[in-house]
Amino acid sequence: MKIVHFIPAFSVGGIASVARIVVLGLATESADELEIWSMLRMRDVTGDPDALAYEQAYKEEMERAGVCVRFLDKKLGKDRLGCMRRTRALFKTVRPDVLHLHLAGYTAYVVLALYGLRTRLVETIHSVVVSKQLLRRVLLNRKTERFVAICQSVYDVLREKLCVPPEKIALIYNAVDLSVFQANARRTDEPARTLLSVGRIDEEKNQAMLLDVMLHLKTLCSGEPPKLLVAGDGKLLETLRERSAQMGLDDLVTFLGMRRDIDMLLKGADIYVLTSKYEGLSISILEAMASGLPVVATDVGGNWELVDQGVTGLLSPSGDALAVAKNIHSLLCDHEARARMSAATREKVGRFSQEEAARLHRALYAGLCNCN
Repeated sequence: MKIVHFIPAFSVGGIASVARIVVLGLATESADELEIWSMLRMRDVTGDPDALAYEQAYKEEMERAGVCVRFLDKKLGKDRLGCMRRTRALFKTVRPDVLHLHLAGYTAYVVLALYGLRTRLVETIHSVVVSKQLLRRVLLNRKTERFVAICQSVYDVLREKLCVPPEKIALIYNAVDLSVFQANARRTDEPARTLLSVGRIDEEKNQAMLLDVMLHLKTLCSGEPPKLLVAGDGKLLETLRERSAQMGLDDLVTFLGMRRDIDMLLKGADIYVLTSKYEGLSISILEAMASGLPVVATDVGGNWELVDQGVTGLLSPSGDALAVAKNIHSLLCDHEARARMSAATREKVGRFSQEEAARLHRALYAGLCNCN
Protein backbone atom coordinates (compact mmCIF):
# COMPACT_ATOMS: atom_id res chain seq x y z
CA MET A 1 0.00 0.00 0.00
CA LYS A 2 0.99 3.61 -0.54
CA ILE A 3 0.08 5.63 2.55
CA VAL A 4 0.35 9.42 2.90
CA HIS A 5 -0.01 11.32 6.18
CA PHE A 6 -0.79 15.01 5.78
CA ILE A 7 0.01 17.43 8.64
CA PRO A 8 -0.07 21.23 9.04
CA ALA A 9 3.66 21.61 9.79
CA PHE A 10 6.70 19.87 11.27
CA SER A 11 6.24 21.67 14.57
CA VAL A 12 6.99 20.62 18.12
CA GLY A 13 4.32 18.63 19.95
CA GLY A 14 0.67 17.97 19.26
CA ILE A 15 -0.46 16.84 15.83
CA ALA A 16 3.04 16.55 14.35
CA SER A 17 4.15 14.33 17.25
CA VAL A 18 1.17 12.00 16.84
CA ALA A 19 1.78 11.64 13.10
CA ARG A 20 5.50 11.13 13.67
CA ILE A 21 4.96 8.23 16.06
CA VAL A 22 2.49 6.51 13.72
CA VAL A 23 4.51 6.98 10.52
CA LEU A 24 7.79 5.83 12.08
CA GLY A 25 5.99 2.86 13.60
CA LEU A 26 4.59 1.92 10.20
CA ALA A 27 8.03 2.31 8.63
CA THR A 28 9.42 -0.17 11.14
CA GLU A 29 6.58 -2.67 11.12
CA SER A 30 5.53 -2.82 7.45
CA ALA A 31 6.80 -2.72 3.89
CA ASP A 32 4.27 -0.08 2.81
CA GLU A 33 5.34 2.90 0.74
CA LEU A 34 5.07 5.87 3.09
CA GLU A 35 5.01 9.62 2.59
CA ILE A 36 4.37 12.57 4.89
CA TRP A 37 3.19 15.90 3.49
CA SER A 38 3.37 19.21 5.31
CA MET A 39 1.02 22.06 4.47
CA LEU A 40 3.46 24.73 5.72
CA ARG A 41 7.18 25.27 6.03
CA MET A 42 8.27 26.62 9.38
CA ARG A 43 10.18 29.44 7.68
CA ASP A 44 6.77 30.82 6.63
CA VAL A 45 5.46 30.57 10.19
CA THR A 46 8.36 31.75 12.36
CA GLY A 47 11.97 32.83 12.22
CA ASP A 48 12.78 30.98 15.44
CA PRO A 49 16.00 29.03 14.76
CA ASP A 50 14.96 26.29 17.21
CA ALA A 51 11.71 25.71 15.31
CA LEU A 52 13.56 25.63 11.99
CA ALA A 53 16.10 23.17 13.41
CA TYR A 54 13.31 20.95 14.72
CA GLU A 55 11.66 20.88 11.27
CA GLN A 56 14.95 19.86 9.67
CA ALA A 57 15.56 17.16 12.28
CA TYR A 58 11.99 15.83 11.78
CA LYS A 59 12.47 15.74 8.00
CA GLU A 60 15.83 13.97 8.26
CA GLU A 61 14.45 11.40 10.71
CA MET A 62 11.65 10.57 8.28
CA GLU A 63 14.03 10.26 5.34
CA ARG A 64 16.33 7.94 7.32
CA ALA A 65 13.30 5.71 7.91
CA GLY A 66 12.58 5.61 4.17
CA VAL A 67 9.63 8.02 4.33
CA CYS A 68 9.29 10.53 1.48
CA VAL A 69 8.77 14.11 2.71
CA ARG A 70 6.96 16.75 0.65
CA PHE A 71 5.92 20.35 1.33
CA LEU A 72 2.85 22.09 -0.12
CA ASP A 73 4.38 25.51 0.65
CA LYS A 74 1.18 27.21 1.74
CA LYS A 75 1.69 30.75 2.97
CA LEU A 76 0.29 31.43 6.42
CA GLY A 77 -3.11 33.10 6.22
CA LYS A 78 -3.25 33.20 2.41
CA ASP A 79 -2.62 31.21 -0.80
CA ARG A 80 -5.60 28.92 -0.22
CA LEU A 81 -6.55 28.44 -3.85
CA GLY A 82 -2.93 27.96 -4.93
CA CYS A 83 -2.37 25.39 -2.21
CA MET A 84 -5.57 23.57 -3.21
CA ARG A 85 -4.32 23.38 -6.80
CA ARG A 86 -0.92 22.06 -5.67
CA THR A 87 -2.58 19.50 -3.40
CA ARG A 88 -4.74 18.19 -6.23
CA ALA A 89 -1.78 18.00 -8.62
CA LEU A 90 0.40 16.21 -6.06
CA PHE A 91 -2.35 13.74 -5.25
CA LYS A 92 -2.81 12.91 -8.94
CA THR A 93 0.95 12.38 -9.26
CA VAL A 94 1.46 10.23 -6.15
CA ARG A 95 -1.92 8.41 -6.19
CA PRO A 96 -1.85 7.17 -2.60
CA ASP A 97 -4.07 4.27 -1.61
CA VAL A 98 -4.91 6.11 1.60
CA LEU A 99 -4.58 9.80 2.42
CA HIS A 100 -4.56 10.24 6.19
CA LEU A 101 -5.33 13.79 7.30
CA HIS A 102 -4.20 15.44 10.54
CA LEU A 103 -5.09 18.92 9.36
CA ALA A 104 -7.72 20.34 11.77
CA GLY A 105 -8.84 23.62 10.16
CA TYR A 106 -7.19 22.84 6.82
CA THR A 107 -9.22 19.65 6.24
CA ALA A 108 -11.96 21.36 4.23
CA TYR A 109 -9.43 22.79 1.74
CA VAL A 110 -8.03 19.33 1.03
CA VAL A 111 -11.44 17.70 0.67
CA LEU A 112 -12.54 20.41 -1.76
CA ALA A 113 -9.22 20.22 -3.64
CA LEU A 114 -9.72 16.49 -4.23
CA TYR A 115 -13.38 16.76 -5.20
CA GLY A 116 -14.23 14.35 -8.00
CA LEU A 117 -11.10 12.21 -7.50
CA ARG A 118 -11.24 8.67 -6.14
CA THR A 119 -9.82 8.92 -2.66
CA ARG A 120 -9.72 6.91 0.53
CA LEU A 121 -9.64 9.62 3.15
CA VAL A 122 -8.88 8.94 6.82
CA GLU A 123 -8.88 11.76 9.34
CA THR A 124 -7.55 11.77 12.89
CA ILE A 125 -9.48 14.02 15.25
CA HIS A 126 -6.98 15.28 17.81
CA SER A 127 -9.17 17.27 20.21
CA VAL A 128 -12.58 17.32 21.82
CA VAL A 129 -12.98 20.84 20.41
CA VAL A 130 -13.85 20.50 16.72
CA SER A 131 -14.32 23.55 14.48
CA LYS A 132 -16.65 23.93 11.48
CA GLN A 133 -19.15 21.42 12.88
CA LEU A 134 -21.92 22.21 10.37
CA LEU A 135 -19.52 21.97 7.41
CA ARG A 136 -18.28 18.66 8.77
CA ARG A 137 -21.77 17.20 9.06
CA VAL A 138 -22.81 18.40 5.60
CA LEU A 139 -19.63 17.68 3.59
CA LEU A 140 -16.60 16.30 5.37
CA ASN A 141 -18.30 13.38 7.12
CA ARG A 142 -19.55 12.08 3.76
CA LYS A 143 -16.17 12.38 2.04
CA THR A 144 -14.14 10.81 4.86
CA GLU A 145 -14.18 7.00 4.91
CA ARG A 146 -12.84 6.60 8.43
CA PHE A 147 -12.22 8.83 11.42
CA VAL A 148 -9.60 7.98 13.99
CA ALA A 149 -10.56 9.00 17.52
CA ILE A 150 -7.50 9.29 19.74
CA CYS A 151 -9.47 8.60 22.92
CA GLN A 152 -12.96 7.76 24.13
CA SER A 153 -13.75 11.43 24.76
CA VAL A 154 -13.04 12.28 21.11
CA TYR A 155 -15.06 9.24 20.02
CA ASP A 156 -18.02 10.60 21.99
CA VAL A 157 -17.69 14.00 20.29
CA LEU A 158 -17.70 12.34 16.85
CA ARG A 159 -20.82 10.37 17.69
CA GLU A 160 -22.81 12.95 19.62
CA LYS A 161 -21.83 16.32 18.09
CA LEU A 162 -20.78 15.40 14.56
CA CYS A 163 -23.27 12.55 14.08
CA VAL A 164 -20.65 10.16 12.64
CA PRO A 165 -21.93 6.55 12.56
CA PRO A 166 -19.91 4.15 14.74
CA GLU A 167 -18.85 1.99 11.79
CA LYS A 168 -16.88 4.96 10.41
CA ILE A 169 -14.88 5.52 13.62
CA ALA A 170 -11.72 3.70 14.68
CA LEU A 171 -10.68 4.21 18.30
CA ILE A 172 -6.87 4.23 18.22
CA TYR A 173 -5.20 5.83 21.20
CA ASN A 174 -2.21 8.14 20.92
CA ALA A 175 1.09 6.44 21.60
CA VAL A 176 4.71 7.06 22.54
CA ASP A 177 8.00 5.39 21.77
CA LEU A 178 8.49 3.72 25.12
CA SER A 179 12.16 3.04 24.43
CA VAL A 180 12.92 6.79 24.61
CA PHE A 181 11.51 7.40 28.07
CA GLN A 182 12.87 5.65 31.13
CA ALA A 183 12.08 6.02 34.80
CA ASN A 184 15.05 7.48 36.61
CA ALA A 185 16.39 6.43 39.96
CA ARG A 186 14.52 9.25 41.73
CA ARG A 187 14.37 8.73 45.47
CA THR A 188 10.75 8.76 46.56
CA ASP A 189 11.85 8.64 50.21
CA GLU A 190 12.84 12.31 49.86
CA PRO A 191 10.53 15.33 49.40
CA ALA A 192 9.64 16.17 45.81
CA ARG A 193 11.65 19.16 44.62
CA THR A 194 10.83 19.62 40.93
CA LEU A 195 7.54 20.01 39.07
CA LEU A 196 7.49 19.87 35.26
CA SER A 197 4.94 20.98 32.69
CA VAL A 198 5.42 20.62 28.92
CA GLY A 199 3.34 22.09 26.13
CA ARG A 200 2.66 24.89 23.70
CA ILE A 201 2.43 28.16 25.66
CA ASP A 202 -1.07 29.38 24.86
CA GLU A 203 -4.62 29.79 26.16
CA GLU A 204 -5.52 26.16 25.51
CA LYS A 205 -2.71 24.76 27.65
CA ASN A 206 -3.41 27.43 30.29
CA GLN A 207 0.06 27.79 31.77
CA ALA A 208 -1.17 31.07 33.25
CA MET A 209 -2.97 29.00 35.86
CA LEU A 210 0.31 27.35 36.81
CA LEU A 211 1.45 30.68 38.23
CA ASP A 212 -1.63 30.81 40.46
CA VAL A 213 -0.91 27.21 41.48
CA MET A 214 2.59 28.18 42.56
CA LEU A 215 1.27 31.10 44.60
CA HIS A 216 -1.04 28.71 46.44
CA LEU A 217 1.86 26.30 47.02
CA LYS A 218 3.87 29.08 48.64
CA THR A 219 1.06 29.36 51.18
CA LEU A 220 0.42 25.62 51.58
CA CYS A 221 4.05 24.56 52.04
CA SER A 222 5.47 25.00 55.52
CA GLY A 223 8.97 24.76 54.10
CA GLU A 224 10.46 25.68 50.74
CA PRO A 225 7.99 25.13 47.85
CA PRO A 226 9.06 23.00 44.88
CA LYS A 227 10.48 24.54 41.73
CA LEU A 228 8.42 24.54 38.52
CA LEU A 229 9.97 24.07 35.08
CA VAL A 230 7.78 24.94 32.08
CA ALA A 231 9.02 23.69 28.70
CA GLY A 232 7.52 24.93 25.46
CA ASP A 233 7.23 27.91 23.15
CA GLY A 234 4.23 29.91 22.05
CA LYS A 235 2.63 33.30 21.69
CA LEU A 236 2.15 33.79 25.45
CA LEU A 237 5.69 32.87 26.53
CA GLU A 238 7.03 36.39 27.10
CA THR A 239 3.74 37.54 28.63
CA LEU A 240 3.87 34.77 31.21
CA ARG A 241 7.53 35.38 31.96
CA GLU A 242 6.66 38.99 32.74
CA ARG A 243 3.65 37.98 34.82
CA SER A 244 5.74 35.49 36.79
CA ALA A 245 8.19 38.25 37.68
CA GLN A 246 5.37 40.59 38.68
CA MET A 247 3.97 37.87 40.97
CA GLY A 248 7.34 37.40 42.66
CA LEU A 249 7.76 33.85 41.35
CA ASP A 250 11.10 34.21 39.56
CA ASP A 251 12.83 32.11 42.20
CA LEU A 252 10.31 29.27 41.79
CA VAL A 253 9.22 29.25 38.13
CA THR A 254 11.48 28.90 35.08
CA PHE A 255 10.14 29.10 31.53
CA LEU A 256 12.62 27.07 29.48
CA GLY A 257 11.30 27.82 26.00
CA MET A 258 11.33 25.14 23.32
CA ARG A 259 13.33 22.07 24.33
CA ARG A 260 14.26 18.93 22.46
CA ASP A 261 15.48 17.03 25.51
CA ILE A 262 12.08 16.41 27.12
CA ASP A 263 13.13 12.89 28.08
CA MET A 264 15.99 14.30 30.17
CA LEU A 265 13.74 16.91 31.80
CA LEU A 266 11.29 14.18 32.73
CA LYS A 267 14.08 12.12 34.26
CA GLY A 268 14.95 15.03 36.53
CA ALA A 269 11.39 15.83 37.66
CA ASP A 270 9.33 14.47 40.55
CA ILE A 271 5.74 15.34 39.59
CA TYR A 272 4.23 16.17 36.20
CA VAL A 273 1.60 18.94 36.05
CA LEU A 274 -0.81 19.84 33.24
CA THR A 275 -3.47 22.56 33.57
CA SER A 276 -5.05 22.52 30.10
CA LYS A 277 -8.51 23.94 29.42
CA TYR A 278 -9.14 21.11 26.96
CA GLU A 279 -7.26 18.15 25.52
CA GLY A 280 -7.56 15.15 23.26
CA LEU A 281 -5.23 12.52 24.64
CA SER A 282 -2.16 14.28 25.96
CA ILE A 283 1.15 13.13 24.50
CA SER A 284 2.97 14.95 27.29
CA ILE A 285 1.10 12.97 29.95
CA LEU A 286 1.95 9.73 28.14
CA GLU A 287 5.62 10.72 28.09
CA ALA A 288 5.50 11.60 31.78
CA MET A 289 3.90 8.24 32.59
CA ALA A 290 6.52 6.44 30.52
CA SER A 291 9.10 8.21 32.70
CA GLY A 292 7.39 7.02 35.88
CA LEU A 293 6.07 10.39 37.02
CA PRO A 294 2.89 10.84 39.06
CA VAL A 295 0.57 13.16 37.14
CA VAL A 296 -1.48 16.07 38.50
CA ALA A 297 -3.80 17.36 35.77
CA THR A 298 -7.09 19.05 35.06
CA ASP A 299 -10.04 16.78 34.34
CA VAL A 300 -10.52 17.68 30.68
CA GLY A 301 -10.69 15.73 27.43
CA GLY A 302 -9.11 12.31 27.64
CA ASN A 303 -7.05 13.01 30.77
CA TRP A 304 -9.36 10.78 32.80
CA GLU A 305 -8.45 7.87 30.52
CA LEU A 306 -4.79 8.20 31.52
CA VAL A 307 -4.94 9.48 35.09
CA ASP A 308 -6.68 6.97 37.33
CA GLN A 309 -7.58 9.01 40.38
CA GLY A 310 -5.29 8.11 43.24
CA VAL A 311 -3.58 5.39 41.17
CA THR A 312 -1.51 7.04 38.42
CA GLY A 313 -2.10 10.60 39.58
CA LEU A 314 -4.67 13.13 40.69
CA LEU A 315 -7.25 15.07 38.69
CA SER A 316 -8.63 18.52 39.51
CA PRO A 317 -11.54 20.52 38.05
CA SER A 318 -10.56 22.69 35.09
CA GLY A 319 -9.67 26.22 36.16
CA ASP A 320 -9.35 25.41 39.87
CA ALA A 321 -5.79 26.47 40.73
CA LEU A 322 -6.25 25.82 44.45
CA ALA A 323 -7.42 22.25 43.82
CA VAL A 324 -4.37 21.59 41.63
CA ALA A 325 -2.09 23.07 44.30
CA LYS A 326 -3.66 20.94 47.02
CA ASN A 327 -3.19 17.79 44.91
CA ILE A 328 0.46 18.64 44.31
CA HIS A 329 0.95 19.44 48.00
CA SER A 330 -0.54 16.10 49.00
CA LEU A 331 2.16 14.32 46.99
CA LEU A 332 5.16 16.44 47.92
CA CYS A 333 5.99 14.57 51.12
CA ASP A 334 3.91 11.44 50.61
CA HIS A 335 6.77 9.20 49.55
CA GLU A 336 4.69 6.03 49.48
CA ALA A 337 1.99 7.55 47.24
CA ARG A 338 4.56 8.82 44.74
CA ALA A 339 6.35 5.47 44.64
CA ARG A 340 3.06 3.65 44.15
CA MET A 341 1.92 6.03 41.39
CA SER A 342 5.31 5.86 39.67
CA ALA A 343 5.03 2.09 39.35
CA ALA A 344 1.40 2.35 38.22
CA THR A 345 2.12 4.88 35.48
CA ARG A 346 4.89 2.72 34.02
CA GLU A 347 2.58 -0.29 34.02
CA LYS A 348 -0.38 1.50 32.44
CA VAL A 349 1.54 3.30 29.70
CA GLY A 350 2.57 -0.05 28.22
CA ARG A 351 -0.84 -0.13 26.52
CA PHE A 352 0.04 3.00 24.53
CA SER A 353 3.04 1.73 22.58
CA GLN A 354 4.16 2.88 19.14
CA GLU A 355 4.05 -0.72 17.92
CA GLU A 356 0.40 -1.14 18.87
CA ALA A 357 -0.61 2.14 17.27
CA ALA A 358 1.18 1.18 14.04
CA ARG A 359 -0.47 -2.25 14.01
CA LEU A 360 -3.95 -0.78 14.43
CA HIS A 361 -3.42 1.88 11.78
CA ARG A 362 -2.16 -0.63 9.26
CA ALA A 363 -5.13 -2.91 9.95
CA LEU A 364 -7.40 0.09 9.30
CA TYR A 365 -5.71 0.86 5.99
CA ALA A 366 -5.73 -2.79 4.91
CA GLY A 367 -9.44 -3.02 5.65
CA LEU A 368 -10.13 0.02 3.49
CA CYS A 369 -7.97 -1.31 0.66
CA ASN A 370 -9.16 -4.93 1.05
CA CYS A 371 -5.61 -6.24 1.25
CA ASN A 372 -3.41 -8.04 3.77
